[in-house]
Amino acid sequence: MKHIQSKINILVLSFITAVLMFTSCGDDLEGTFLINDEASVFKTDTTIYSFQMIDSHGITDEFYQSNIWYSTHNYMSGWGDEAWYESYGTAYESALNNYFFMIVLRGDIDYSNMEIEWNQTDRINYRFGEQYLDLNGSAGLIILTYDTLTVNEILYHDIMEINLMGSADEIGANTPVKTWISGSTGLIMFERKDGIISKRVQ
Repeated sequence: MKHIQSKINILVLSFITAVLMFTSCGDDLEGTFLINDEASVFKTDTTIYSFQMIDSHGITDEFYQSNIWYSTHNYMSGWGDEAWYESYGTAYESALNNYFFMIVLRGDIDYSNMEIEWNQTDRINYRFGEQYLDLNGSAGLIILTYDTLTVNEILYHDIMEINLMGSADEIGANTPVKTWISGSTGLIMFERKDGIISKRVQ
């Protein structure tokens, strides 16, 4: 039994050592990789610590940067000076309605993708280049991209609209059926199942 336990300990130690050798964090990594140009447009500005949304009834909710469930980060891994994986994410939660909203971009040598999560319940995954989109592993959703959109008299650029109307019965009660994000600004508008729309206020 001690011999088996010893082998297990050696395997665990070897794995940890390998991870430490192959992984590093920081800004000193060089190389060609990572989140591609198309996806990088949607890197939310991490200096935006809070913003307000106002809904169809005139009720204002404050969204603020959250590190409770998921940390805002820019993580890079690589071998030596050659980087081969990047993860960039921001997370916000609301003060009034207990929304939790997260955007994460990931890139490696194969492809770049965006993950959007609402309320720790529903996860939307979009793969750039392939125009692949799925919700909780089920494909067949609609995504639209366009140059600009005006919300509350503010012109936003680099718009992505995610439409889950066709999957409304499969998502949580507080997961919006439509979500709009704008480039480095992040979340600018969303529509709930009951038709109430919340729009960003600058």
